Amino acid sequence: MTVKNNLNNLDTLRTAMAVANALRRNPNLFVEPYMHQLIPSLLTCLVSKRLCESYTEDHWSLRDGAAEQIAEICQQFGQSYHTLQARIARTLLRAFLDPTKPLTTHYGAIVGLTKLGVSIIKVLVLPNIKTYMSLLDAEMEKRDNQQLINDGAHCQTALMNVLRALARDCDDIEPLGLTIPQKGKLAEVVGDTLTRLVFADPDAGKIAAAVVAANKEAKVQESPK
Repeated sequence: MTVKNNLNNLDTLRTAMAVANALRRNPNLFVEPYMHQLIPSLLTCLVSKRLCESYTEDHWSLRDGAAEQIAEICQQFGQSYHTLQARIARTLLRAFLDPTKPLTTHYGAIVGLTKLGVSIIKVLVLPNIKTYMSLLDAEMEKRDNQQLINDGAHCQTALMNVLRALARDCDDIEPLGLTIPQKGKLAEVVGDTLTRLVFADPDAGKIAAAVVAANKEAKVQESPK
């Protein structure tokens, strides 16, 4: 694959991702020995700082597609490579929590971790959202930089999708009442900005309940036996 040599050519990267996906899905090909070559290329398309000439180009969908492929690979080859998902998750978590990385990298890391499943979200993403949001809020205050505002909005959307994934995993949960005390409970977990976004969502009660429940579950697991 020619990913690293074409990081400013979105069309070429899309073609490379499509070819990789087609090869991986071909039942007549034995691609397992080549995973060590494919995964770094997919990770590059997921978390690279820049994938196109202009920030206005839709590199976001390429990152989304790379996240989907990585998650499918973990599912497809996880039994053969038992540490594969854990290693990828650690790589993405480091990218997510590194304040020196650009927001485009943070977005890719968030999307990638989300696609790895709810258990990853609960253990790795949710406990770090409030801290991350303090960083993101500071970046979003730089209103003279349209690219930062645009990138930050995509990160907010990605984090809302994290919370929605938790809600989808809790079909029978009782929605929280949209009261000031409940709003405070949610803000303790995800910060004020995401709380406002959640409360503006049609499924606010269910999302809030799922997030608070997941946070409580994590604290129980962390407590001494």
